[in-house]
Amino acid sequence: MKENPKTKGFTLIETLVAISVLLTAVVAPLTIAARSISYTNFARDQIIASYLAFDALETIIAMRDYNVANKDAWDSRISCFSGTCRIDTSYEDIDDINVENCVENDSNPNFDPATTCYLSVYSNGFYGYGDNRSDLGSRTPTPFKRIIDIENIPGTSDEKLVVSRVKFKTGILTREFTFKLNLFNTGV
Repeated sequence: MKENPKTKGFTLIETLVAISVLLTAVVAPLTIAARSISYTNFARDQIIASYLAFDALETIIAMRDYNVANKDAWDSRISCFSGTCRIDTSYEDIDDINVENCVENDSNPNFDPATTCYLSVYSNGFYGYGDNRSDLGSRTPTPFKRIIDIENIPGTSDEKLVVSRVKFKTGILTREFTFKLNLFNTGV
């Protein structure tokens, strides 16, 4: 058998190998890009959660300082008996801020804005609980759930443990960011 020089070309196996190399060269960067977007979204949510948790603690400290400056009881309006409370830090006047009970409902973040622990973001960038606040603009529900717990320290009336937790869902995993603060009576 004599080989015809005009019929030389790629075999089927060579073609399949070339296609698999090209697919690997294209799919690998796309996979890396998809993971990068996922990690970026997680990092963004984690930063927002940390700010929201810390914002609640800062507001409680401001409430304590306001109470002491006005010669009220240092822990006036700073209590949570249910262990699941919320504090709306979107108010400008500290007299409007209260620690209130909330319902930690995972199934529907918008079931009742008056009692939910889920935060909304308003069009001006403030986070709140979705109550009718026309002064802040329209609101958009968020995946962030802020829960405050304030415990009395046994044996003293001059200290409370404040725990601020923000839960959020990234992908299929629920994450939580927690800050703890020992709040002292500074008016003694």
